This record gives sequence, structure tokens and C-alpha cells, in this order.
Amino acid sequence: MALAAGMTVPFETVPAAAAAPCTTEVASLDESEALAAAKRLGSSVEVTSLKTETSRVMADPRGALAMESYAVPQWTKDRRGGGWQKIDTRLQRAADGTLTPMATLAAVAFSAGGAGPAVRLAIEGGHVELAWPGALPTPRLEGDTAVYGSVLPGVDLRLRALVDGFTWVLVVTSPQAAKNPALDELRFGLRTTGSLARRPRPSGGFDVVDASGRAVVSTGSALMWDSSGLIPAARAAKSLELSEVAAQERREVVRAAPDLARKAELATRMEGADLVIRPDLSLLRGSEAAYPVVIDPWTTINKGAVGLRQHHQRDQR
Repeated sequence: MALAAGMTVPFETVPAAAAAPCTTEVASLDESEALAAAKRLGSSVEVTSLKTETSRVMADPRGALAMESYAVPQWTKDRRGGGWQKIDTRLQRAADGTLTPMATLAAVAFSAGGAGPAVRLAIEGGHVELAWPGALPTPRLEGDTAVYGSVLPGVDLRLRALVDGFTWVLVVTSPQAAKNPALDELRFGLRTTGSLARRPRPSGGFDVVDASGRAVVSTGSALMWDSSGLIPAARAAKSLELSEVAAQERREVVRAAPDLARKAELATRMEGADLVIRPDLSLLRGSEAAYPVVIDPWTTINKGAVGLRQHHQRDQR
């Protein structure tokens, strides 16, 4: 699978059926305390005072220390002031009714349906809010994803929590749905609060800047792709193994572009408070289009910088 430009992927996604509250580590052990505990217990003990988002140090009973390092974040600090939590992108319902990931680096919330922003991302100094033009239906949850069915006839909006941010895509499910003139031009409300401000980019897209003028969110072009290259339904029906692979492909195509998919990069622009995107109509409605067709309006946002910066600033306070 080829990932859309700038997209980040969660290290671990757990099925919704396995959902359980995240455990929070409270005790903090330094090297000497962990080594003493490891010797006493006869098993490895973590040096929790040295833990970071991407690494941890283990003390073993022989008196040695070993660091485990990971390419992507594995843990995040509890925003309520507790210890470290294992990253968990599954969605849960918050006290205010919004949908939030259990434990990630970014403070993101998705709509539970109705009016108001579809996404609200907290950043040092304020919030960034994205809105669909109209009330949203009550979503169904698929692990880390909230699916808002038929925001237009045959078109679903999918919001997905990531380790360090989020993605949102429109999924056009059929040729009939693709004919809707509402897809000729897409407008998404973009609002900032506090000391954050929008700043259009000369080449297209925009930055969200803080009070010092530093870009904390940046986006350029969007991306869309179709489902070319997936196992055809007739072939998938020939065996259970093929049908299972085909079903997995159908699940993945709404998350990342398949290697053989037809793709198009889309220019974005700001008009007042709207982020405006014009889909590639030949890809959307052409005779060779394979459905579903996915439109990712937020593909090049600097989500990693948002999540990590916010976490580090919170950790320094």
C-alpha cells in the first residue's frame, strides 16, 4: 500500500471489540531503585523516570540497563496529570459527548453528530476547528475511526485518530454518488481560536500560526485516489482465502492509496473562512474509475509536529 503524502500511520490499532480503559503508570523509579527492584524480584523492572514517547530503559536482575527504542511513539503522558499511558487510538465518548482517542499525542475530538465542528484540535494557544457544511449524522465507530454515513447521498465522511493527529477523508461509494454536483467543489469550514491565526500560502493551502508567527499546522495540496488494482469481486468469490484478502483490501483502501490506484494531487485554497478543494472530475467520474473513490482534503497537514509539540510543551509546564 502507498501512503498519501504527509500521512502518518498509527503503530498499533486494536479492534473496537477489545476496547478497555488505558492503564496509567503512576510510580516513577530511577536507575538505582529499578536495579534494586529487579534484583529483589528476579525479573526486569522499568526505569520509569527515563521513559519517553519513543523509548524506555529496563533494569535486569544482573545489574545491567538496556534501552528499548522505537521509530514511532509508543507512550503518551496522561493529560490529567498522571503517568505514562500506552498509545491507544481507539475512540471513546468523552464527558462532553465528543469522540476522543483513548491515549494519543494530540488532543483531538470528533463530533458526535449534529451541528458544530467535525474536528477540534487543541494546540498551545488555542484550537483549530474543521467543519463539514451541514449537520453531521450520528457516526458509527470502527476502532480508531468515526464513520458519518451519507453526508451526501452515497458519500461517507471518515474521521480517524492517529498517534499524533488525525485524518479525514470523503469516500464516494459508487458512480451514481460521484455524479452529485455538490462534489464539483468542496468547502470545509476552518476556524481558529485564541492566539492562533490562519495564513494563506502563496502556492496554495494555508498555515495556522501561533502568536510568534510560527507555523504549527501547515497544509498544501490534497489527494484523491480510486480503487484500481483491488481483487475483483468475481475473482474473490472463487475461494475463502481470496475473499478474505479482498475484504481486507476494501477496508484498507479508505485508509491509504493502493499501489495500483489512480491518483490525483489537488490544489487547495482559502476563501474567507473556507478551505476549498476541487476534485479531479475525470478521476471521480471517468469511465475507468474504480469505486470507492477517496478524497483526502487534509493529507499534507503537519500532524506529527502538532501532536509532538503540544505534548512537549505540556511536559515542560
